[in-house]
Amino acid sequence: MQTIKLAKQVKELRDAQRKYFAMRKVGNVNAYQQLDTCKNLEKELDKTLDELLKTTEDKNQIPLFK
Repeated sequence: MQTIKLAKQVKELRDAQRKYFAMRKVGNVNAYQQLDTCKNLEKELDKTLDELLKTTEDKNQIPLFK
C-alpha cells in the first residue's frame, strides 16, 4: 500500500510541475500559486519518503546490547 501511495504522490507532483512550467512559459500570473502547490506537494512527498526510509532502517537495525 505504501508503494501505491508513493507512486500517486510522485505522479501528482510531476503533473503539478508540468502545469507550473506550462503556465510560466506563457506568462500566466497564476504560475506563482501553482509553484506554491508544487512546493507543498514536494514537502508531502519528502515526508512520505522519510517515513518509508525510517521504517526500513529500523527493521534492519541490529541491537548492540541485548
